[in-house]
Amino acid sequence: MKGFLTKSLFVIFAALAGYTVITGGFFSNHNEPFLGFNPNVHLQGTESLNAQLDELDEMGVKLIKVNIPWNKVELSPGIFSWSYTTNGVHHDLNYLLLEADKRNMKVVAILSGGPFYLDNQIPDQPVNPESLLESWRRYVQATVDAFGKQIQYWQIGEKINTPKGWGKVLFPADQDAFAQPDAVLYAQMLKSAYTIIKAKQAGDMIILGGLVSDTDSCITQPTAFLQHIYNTGEWDSFDLIGLDIKTQAFPPETLLHYQIFDPLTEMCLYSAEGGFNLMDQVRLVEMTSAQYGEKPIWITELGWAESNLVELTDEHGAIPDVIHADYLSRATIMFLAEPEVQKVFWNLCIDNFNTDSYKIKLFTKNAFNNLNHILNVTGSISDYSDKALNQYEYRFRSNGKLGIVLWRSIGADALEATTISDLHGYDLKAYSVDAESISWKSGITLPVDAQGQTTLLLSERPVFIQGKPEDLKSAVLGAIKDIGSSIGKFAKAKLNEWIHVQKIKAAQGISDWVGEQQQSLLEMIKESFKEWLLESLKIAKN
Repeated sequence: MKGFLTKSLFVIFAALAGYTVITGGFFSNHNEPFLGFNPNVHLQGTESLNAQLDELDEMGVKLIKVNIPWNKVELSPGIFSWSYTTNGVHHDLNYLLLEADKRNMKVVAILSGGPFYLDNQIPDQPVNPESLLESWRRYVQATVDAFGKQIQYWQIGEKINTPKGWGKVLFPADQDAFAQPDAVLYAQMLKSAYTIIKAKQAGDMIILGGLVSDTDSCITQPTAFLQHIYNTGEWDSFDLIGLDIKTQAFPPETLLHYQIFDPLTEMCLYSAEGGFNLMDQVRLVEMTSAQYGEKPIWITELGWAESNLVELTDEHGAIPDVIHADYLSRATIMFLAEPEVQKVFWNLCIDNFNTDSYKIKLFTKNAFNNLNHILNVTGSISDYSDKALNQYEYRFRSNGKLGIVLWRSIGADALEATTISDLHGYDLKAYSVDAESISWKSGITLPVDAQGQTTLLLSERPVFIQGKPEDLKSAVLGAIKDIGSSIGKFAKAKLNEWIHVQKIKAAQGISDWVGEQQQSLLEMIKESFKEWLLESLKIAKN
């Protein structure tokens, strides 16, 4: 046993050394989190910025969204100011990015709004499209010149498939204006932004969006909008699809009526009996993306309005913060189980009129911190749910441990006995997802019977179960396997990104050659790591 322990420790150190070399060198962004946050700094401004960023830092937030409002930073043609005042609140974008960088937070910049100085008048005189595009190119170029070294993710627009979102572009003098979304004009803006940003930093990522997941009109639903983008020939002018999830006073699993745009008949259809839930809406976008050329999806906004949460308090017998933490956690796990969904951004200020919504309440804070911790070094998430029983169960592995998140979709806080299986060889501890701590000693022990099952009482409140292998050898080999799996998945993603950059830089002939070598290069990297891992495992077996 002593010999195995010594060799096991050597293998773990070797694995961690290889892990560090790979993730800290060529793949230096490996630990970039699945979860991001929209801090809504526009509500408080620079005066309280450090306090807000410190709170986010304590939660483990390392990815935030920052709006760079066109109508505020360019009040006159070609004259840009990166500090501005809104409703008596001062904002300084240079200072914000500097402070975020001090805390190792990466920023997703949102290029939004319209040119305040161009002639426009509601309802019949929007800004001139040609003047808009000329001014847009100048705005994007100035922003990239100012912040290109600090930002690598750029979201082009905000809620662009909604009349209110597009109204801010065509009628920038009135932030409450409405305008029919125009995918063709947006595609031209998207192309210009892509060209300017990639010329400065070819590895930067362009996010189309954010598209609102349900606009209540089939002609502006994300699937219809994406089809129009494809028809313009600009499908390659972005890297990621941003999706803002529209929520109501219902749990995330609730089926609701939904209009669908059928690209074959170009007709509006209604969802089948029972409707679609939030996950179904994301899958529609996944299927559309797969049809035109697969693009990863970022959930660029997820949150419930305070007014909707208040509606649910009587039914659930819980305070709004608890309900919000539950719904955010459940939706986040479901979304990240989808292979094309890479990140989820929480937004606690869906009610723009409620300036207290920016405050991060206790249970929501705990839930984010815990999910960020348990998902940060996770590979794929597998769905073990039994929808017929209204039971949702998702499993994943991390550093040799088993992770399970499960809940019921109905019944509020009413408890029901639930049995889960395939747990042979694990010691289990259970926690509420929004618990103050998910350390091993703070969990509740769950006994595993001879059939490899455990039983617990389950409600709508999501539960996190952590499983440690009972014997040391299983723990060591499991940790090594998980590290290898995590590196392999990330290596493929980063390799694709690297090759994409090379294609942009290279002449067409070289680009074709790089494309042909992609698979063989990936296999070479995988085989090299596999050989190293096998050698390490031999040490443990001897």
